[in-house]
Amino acid sequence: MEKLFGIEMNHLAISLASLMVIISLFTLLLVLRNRVLLKMALRNIPRRKSQTILIVVGLMLSTTIIMSALSIGDSINSAIRIGAFRALGETDIRLSSPVFSRFGDDYLDDAVLDRVERELKNDPRVDGILPLLRKKLP
Repeated sequence: MEKLFGIEMNHLAISLASLMVIISLFTLLLVLRNRVLLKMALRNIPRRKSQTILIVVGLMLSTTIIMSALSIGDSINSAIRIGAFRALGETDIRLSSPVFSRFGDDYLDDAVLDRVERELKNDPRVDGILPLLRKKLP
């Protein structure tokens, strides 16, 4: 996975790690200044065993679900990409329209495709020509 919600993974990991360090230092500072908070927190763990176990199991389960969803998404993206590479083979040249528009057609004219096919048909270095129409759906 390269991006999550449009944010690069390296930036996200550094940001979350630094946020965790800041929160941990703040919590440590609170514990050192006020020992009563630490005693109250540690005393409640053995008193409410079932609640503690449910919280820990819930956190483990939610982490597992999120990580499996992310790994399945990565696996599907990788499989689609590998399938496309295998289907296209070793592509050396890709032609596209010089006009880029988000709302209009950005296809090559048939005349241009016919001309490219005629010129490359007898070239011994060319194994084949594959016209491809690709459109992103909303």
